[in-house]
Amino acid sequence: METTALPSLRDDLRFSPVTGDSDVCYVIEDPVRHLFFRIGVEEYHFIRRLDRHNDLETLLDELRAVDGVELSGQQAQIILSWLASRQLLRSDDPEFLTNLLQQEKEVGKVKKISRLNLITFKLPVFNPDPLLQRFGNRLHWLTGKTFFIVWLVVGILALTSFFEYQQAFIDQAAIFFSLGNLVWVWLVWFGLKLVHEMFHALVCHRYGGRVYEAGMLFILFIPLTYVNATSSWSFSSRWQRVHVAVAGIFIELGIAFFALLIWSRTMDSTVGMIAHNTVIIAGISSLLFNANPLMRFDGYYVLSDLIGIPNLYSRGILAVRKAFARFFLGTTQAPEPKQHRIFILLYGFAVNCWRILVLVSLGWMASQMAGGFGILIAISAILVWIGLPLSRFLKSWPKIRSDNPGAGRRLLLRLGLCCACLVGLIWGVGWQQRVRSPGVIEYSRQIRVKIEAPGFVRTIAVKDGQLVKAGEVLAVLENEELLAKAQDLELRLQKLTVEERLAHSQGRLTDQQIFKRQRQALKQELQAAKKDIAQLTIRARGDGRVLAGDLEQLEGSFLPRGKELLWLVSPEQMHLSGLVRQQDIDAYHQGKKVNINMRPAGLGVFSGVIAVVEPTGSTTLPYPSLAAVYGGPIDVRQSAVSADSQVEQHYQLELLEPRFTVKITLPEKIRELVLAGQTATITLHGSRITLGYLLKERIRSWLAQKKQAVKE
Repeated sequence: METTALPSLRDDLRFSPVTGDSDVCYVIEDPVRHLFFRIGVEEYHFIRRLDRHNDLETLLDELRAVDGVELSGQQAQIILSWLASRQLLRSDDPEFLTNLLQQEKEVGKVKKISRLNLITFKLPVFNPDPLLQRFGNRLHWLTGKTFFIVWLVVGILALTSFFEYQQAFIDQAAIFFSLGNLVWVWLVWFGLKLVHEMFHALVCHRYGGRVYEAGMLFILFIPLTYVNATSSWSFSSRWQRVHVAVAGIFIELGIAFFALLIWSRTMDSTVGMIAHNTVIIAGISSLLFNANPLMRFDGYYVLSDLIGIPNLYSRGILAVRKAFARFFLGTTQAPEPKQHRIFILLYGFAVNCWRILVLVSLGWMASQMAGGFGILIAISAILVWIGLPLSRFLKSWPKIRSDNPGAGRRLLLRLGLCCACLVGLIWGVGWQQRVRSPGVIEYSRQIRVKIEAPGFVRTIAVKDGQLVKAGEVLAVLENEELLAKAQDLELRLQKLTVEERLAHSQGRLTDQQIFKRQRQALKQELQAAKKDIAQLTIRARGDGRVLAGDLEQLEGSFLPRGKELLWLVSPEQMHLSGLVRQQDIDAYHQGKKVNINMRPAGLGVFSGVIAVVEPTGSTTLPYPSLAAVYGGPIDVRQSAVSADSQVEQHYQLELLEPRFTVKITLPEKIRELVLAGQTATITLHGSRITLGYLLKERIRSWLAQKKQAVKE
């Protein structure tokens, strides 16, 4: 081994042991820059011996003999590079200083490139430590046992209210992402994140920690807040460190509990809407994101402390890199200790899968939210998250080939094998598609009875729910003005008839033609008036049951032409009408059985048979109850349809994409139980699909949307 002059540690660094149930780690405090770094036991023994030796070979021999720590020369160089990049070393060796300067330049380049990642970036703003030193002691009661008991009581009351109004809460959640609600969502979100980070800092201060940095963290340009509470790593008690880590989630859940109590008493008000938003953001989203141990948020630090594995995140990623290097390149590196080796490797795989999922999801969201600029954001993230590791690999490739001449052949062979397996997985492995469509119960035969001639209601001859026969009188209207008009027309018609005959007898042929035309026009007008008079008596156009509310209250009121009076329906002919997406319509065939889910209505799941499949699709929404704005499953948009004046504008709900109507026959027993307007979910087995097919369809749909946007 080549003798290498070693640098020394800075004299002002402080080392603190942090003990757990079975593991020990150490925290390095940099008092000049107010930074804290956590290291393992092996790294600690190596670093503490730097000042005792002048060459690396002697240090490693002593480390092996005295402390029983096995480190290779490569691992030692990695530790030294890490110390140098964190500016924790000092040296009088010009060569070492030159190498250190070069390393800092490389780190600077990486930081500059990292700024290209527009999906997430951090911006330090101020030092909160003076504020904590001034006001922290007055606020410590918020982090004590008494406040926890209050939190617990409020939580029990809030959860009791939630289970009581659970369905109402779920129904109101349909408008959470509506445009009118997004401003409130953003304001509540930002306010909660301020409180969240304030509590991290407050609990850290309670146990003697210092917080020297606070700022903004931007995700898709959405501003969040953060504080640097790494001084908590030096706390001797594991539970103190856990308390600091969970402080933000704790206070957000407390706010969510309180907001839930407010919402349960003010559901239909603006205050209730804000409280509902607060519950979703502070409760659900906080648990999904902040408590997620696969992200370097609160849940990760809690997990790392509870299982006693420091730097779990970086060690997991490094373990995956070693596994890939061993598989693809045949290189061997010192493995993790046997005690946690499998767990760290599995955690590392889970983290990398989660990072890929986040990259794809945020990239897709960016492209949807910001169009072309969003695509630029996604590309920048790909360059940072994939390009940097690839660049490091290419730089280290000459050394890998010199150490292992067969690495190139092994890499190509195994990459080809993996690609073949991946293609086979994407296009060969498939599953039976389950197609779901929303539907509404309606009558197969419906007769809408409208007012054909205006008039005042004299008699209502039927009641709601009454069975009637075709031709039976439903209601009688009266219109004195219409009767008087008909009588006047008859008198004028008689007069014109006499004048026409007189003109004929006197040989005034021109006048006779004029009178004749006038008489024919009056005759047509009289026929229309008599038809209106006849339509004042409203009769049933078919057999059925009357559906109408408050018919008795209509007596004496005036009903204009076109006003809906009632419906005639046949209860025994009820069916289910479903709205099917264009990509799913091929799975629906006449005579095919489907599963119908009506559990919310208490009817369970039963079978039906497709009776009719409409051949053409439409963007018209026939059933408003299916719209997302009313709690339904279908996204819609508003479109202007007509205007009564230049000021007033009317709108209707319209589907975002055409849907096809299918009519499904219900079992006889079910037809006796269902009510018109109830919603259901239709499920059936479609064709076999693969992941490749789904990707192809998503790309095709995305390209079609972009093409349509360009045309518009």
